[in-house]
Amino acid sequence: MSKRDSMLFFVGAVCGGGFVSLAVLMLVLFGGIYRSLSNPSSPVTPPAEVEELSYAFQGYCPVTLVDDWQWKVGNRKFQERKGEQIFLFASSEQQAKFQLDPIPYLPAFSGNDIVLAKDENQSEPGHIQHGMKYRGRMYLFASEETLAKFAEQPTRYWEE
Repeated sequence: MSKRDSMLFFVGAVCGGGFVSLAVLMLVLFGGIYRSLSNPSSPVTPPAEVEELSYAFQGYCPVTLVDDWQWKVGNRKFQERKGEQIFLFASSEQQAKFQLDPIPYLPAFSGNDIVLAKDENQSEPGHIQHGMKYRGRMYLFASEETLAKFAEQPTRYWEE
């Protein structure tokens, strides 16, 4: 999948039976720069063996998520630190791919909910259950509501 692809996915929120507004559905179906994707393979709950707040993507491998749309638990033998975030990888191959070009695999806004930050001046981490890929970057949100708000007006919040 090319970096230029603009894709939208809802982890748990849409495919898990959550509420989706008409504006979000219209955006996905007719938005032009979006392409709907199937939900990455389940589950979307953090694995018990990793601490939820210690690792980016709650311990799942960002490379297999972004490239293969699969939830694979990362291995502590293969980890990278970027800023305040620690990423775990399923194998040395995924880690090497991340090292070559980490940008597509880094969550935008350091994994925090950009809607809460811009609208309410709150800093709250996003969750993998509420994720969206927009213009080649992964965005995580604290709730379905902030995810839907972003999806309705992504250019209001979008960060390059």
